[in-house]
Amino acid sequence: MKSTTTDLCRLCSIVKSRHINGIVDKPIHETPNYMVIPSIGAFIDGWVMIVPRKHIYDMSKLYEDDEFVRLALKIYKYIEEKFGRPVMFEHGASYSGSPTGCGVDHAHFHFVPFVESLLEDLKETRLPWQKCIASEITNKSCGRDYLFYSETPPTLSKINGYLHIVDRPVSQFFRKILARKTGNELISDYKNFPLLEKTQRTALELQGLS
Repeated sequence: MKSTTTDLCRLCSIVKSRHINGIVDKPIHETPNYMVIPSIGAFIDGWVMIVPRKHIYDMSKLYEDDEFVRLALKIYKYIEEKFGRPVMFEHGASYSGSPTGCGVDHAHFHFVPFVESLLEDLKETRLPWQKCIASEITNKSCGRDYLFYSETPPTLSKINGYLHIVDRPVSQFFRKILARKTGNELISDYKNFPLLEKTQRTALELQGLS
């Protein structure tokens, strides 16, 4: 979980209250060390991310943080109530510019309302996946890129899921799976299709989160 600083990081700009995209960049919930924002390019309503205020590449060590786990549980319950049961995932990058990080060199953890399981889709990739508690990722990944997926409600002590240690980085891995399952393959790339109007709708619907 190496860190760096850059004035070019969009998420760092949001931390510094520079809301380039208006309400889309305004946090819908904040804690001392994290903020929650809607995801740009979201083709599913209610898609949000937990973002650490510190500029780091991946979430691995933060999964051990009580503040993060409590926040994850709160966001999970809120999204489930407003939009339906979410799946959760992280594209864990280990260095600046890694394709795994999807062009964002700042850690973030996704919540996407989607009632279907993605486990069969993960199996179909023929990649090696292992059951994993999120807090174990630091030891299991050993500083390498990874993918983490969970569809189990977080508890105050852990987040259960599935881990893949990346050998060949693929950008926007989970986004592509969700795009295929929802018929949105043509707009899966958030860089080309930021879908700001849909993201703004999510931001407005979640303004009551406190």
